[in-house]
Amino acid sequence: MTPLLLLTALLAPASGAADREDAFQQAVLAELQAASPDAAARYEQADAAWKLGELSRAGTLFAQAADALPDSPHPLRRHCGVLLEAGMRDSAIERCRAALARAETPENQVALAAALLAVPLQLPVTDGDRREARALLLAARDADADDPMNAALRCHLAEDGDAAADIPLLEGCVADLDRLGADPQRTAFLAWRLAHAQGRYEDALAALDRAEAAGMAPEDARRFRSLTLREQGPPLLRIALGAGGGLVLFGLVQLLRRRR
Repeated sequence: MTPLLLLTALLAPASGAADREDAFQQAVLAELQAASPDAAARYEQADAAWKLGELSRAGTLFAQAADALPDSPHPLRRHCGVLLEAGMRDSAIERCRAALARAETPENQVALAAALLAVPLQLPVTDGDRREARALLLAARDADADDPMNAALRCHLAEDGDAAADIPLLEGCVADLDRLGADPQRTAFLAWRLAHAQGRYEDALAALDRAEAAGMAPEDARRFRSLTLREQGPPLLRIALGAGGGLVLFGLVQLLRRRR
């Protein structure tokens, strides 16, 4: 298992998020079956292949379903996710843009934002990509405030670019993750980052207490407390965190595989 997949296995989405995605997928399948039972079967087969990591087969099946359903955004969006995981970011963006052109919905906006941010590839992205992704995520959040994938991507984006300029984005995504019942350890860790960046050191220490109570390794908690107590000037949003690094991803690979 790769380090990123190991990390995301540890950061599996909360059961409420999984239930939400299952309900959405059932509605999508009902819609596709009404339009074309054969295409719907290919879509289901593609989903199953993706969850098994069979990216080539999943991509082929999603492409076939998309061709058979020229008015539906769903196979295009899912194909985008497969291409992204396979490292084909430019092709993924093209498919996600095509899905968004068919239907300007929150799930299509979030999928395109993920492709623009190269999640989970962790490739360099441009400022223009970040700006477009930010606009897409905020628009999607206005339409659907209960999407944990959106909140996780906003936290990722807040730390990926000029973190000091995106404190409001981090503030909003941390609040949403907390409200949605996301993993308490990682949510508390992000709350620590936010509080430290804002100079709220007592709140930062309290967040570390919550993170340790929720399962953060004691040695990590001690290290972050030491950093907090030093009250260093620059916001500590880009610290090399060792075992804690990448927590902001919040299981994005698993969410992408499950998701709409």
